[in-house]
Amino acid sequence: MFEVFIAFLFGFFGLCFGSFGNVVIYRLPRKISLLKPGSHCPNCKKKIKWYDNLPLLSYLLLGGKCRNCKKGIGIRYLLVELLTGSLWVVSYLLFGLTSLTFITCFVLLAFIILAFIDLKYFEIPDSINLFLALLGLLALFVAPLEGKILTISYKSRLLSLFSSLILILLFYIFSRLAKKELIGGGDLKLLAAVGLFLGWELQILGLIIASVIGVLVEIPSRLISKKSLKARLPFGPYLVLGFTISLFFGLKFIEWYLSTFQLI
Repeated sequence: MFEVFIAFLFGFFGLCFGSFGNVVIYRLPRKISLLKPGSHCPNCKKKIKWYDNLPLLSYLLLGGKCRNCKKGIGIRYLLVELLTGSLWVVSYLLFGLTSLTFITCFVLLAFIILAFIDLKYFEIPDSINLFLALLGLLALFVAPLEGKILTISYKSRLLSLFSSLILILLFYIFSRLAKKELIGGGDLKLLAAVGLFLGWELQILGLIIASVIGVLVEIPSRLISKKSLKARLPFGPYLVLGFTISLFFGLKFIEWYLSTFQLI
């Protein structure tokens, strides 16, 4: 019963922080303060009452519409809250009640915010990458993780940061030589920031997963439409998906792979 109660708390607070994540997604690209003004309808500008601002519940009770002007509330608000709540519960179930589990939860929140901003604006805010980097640094100084999966050494995290910086430099040089951007600057910064938290093994695995998913989505798109999906979808969400899968299941997969092919 205790584990069920703790899982419920992770889900509840995940919904709450997911609600705040929606505020960040809307305001950060528009250069609006995250604190002022209070929550209001973007259409009629009227302040949202506290009972209409309850995560998940208010959206369902209002039928996805503003109480005042009846303007539809985007499904994104519901998705962000559900994703955050669900991923926070999964983090607890996989890693246990540890200090780094809490850091992991905020990494996932940043992932979700980043993905939705990149989907709409085709840019990854430096502030989100900086936040991820700070979480990675915090993880370096937190007590060793006692969870079931996420056991990443200091050496691996620092090596990942160092290799990412080299990778950024190489991409910059090749982009200058090719006279075109080979990969977005925000994507490269994300790669470096996440590597500090995941370590180089999970960082590389996440990048591979993201690339594979991107190819699997791109090929059918090319067959259906002449316009490349790359012109409509940025790479950031693929990276977020790849890093999330790697975070949750990467070390188990690496252990299985090495043992199966007798590399350890």
